[in-house]
Amino acid sequence: MQDYSTCQSGFTRKRYRCLCASVFTGHDCEKVCGENASCTNTEGSCNCSCNPGFNGDENPDLISDIDECSKNSHNCSYTTATCTNTRGSFKCICKPGFSGDGHNCTDINECANDTHNCSRDNATCSNTARSTVLAILDLLVMDTSAKT
Repeated sequence: MQDYSTCQSGFTRKRYRCLCASVFTGHDCEKVCGENASCTNTEGSCNCSCNPGFNGDENPDLISDIDECSKNSHNCSYTTATCTNTRGSFKCICKPGFSGDGHNCTDINECANDTHNCSRDNATCSNTARSTVLAILDLLVMDTSAKT
């Protein structure tokens, strides 16, 4: 644990007192604003403001994470990606069948990549939107009227 204090002798039963460095307070000189906020030093005091991705008031115990995904305040692709909330931020992940950075996701063409499961002998692979692979069967017609 880092020491954020300086000591002066002769002030308590143990003959010293600790003076907290700026933006720290209390017996152990804890950081005033907490881990999810930033402190701005002002004359004789300080102001706490929430870090990006958090909201609340100046009380460090009341600062909470903003869920950008549930508030739709993210920049993920709405149709081809999924938003996952993280502490102080969010992640965009392309849905299955799509590739990209989560903000821009493009369809993976399983037919062109040869990653489909269509039969090679009696089907044709056709890539469609949302990465659905469609197997089109060739109909084989047998002439049953032939005489033997």
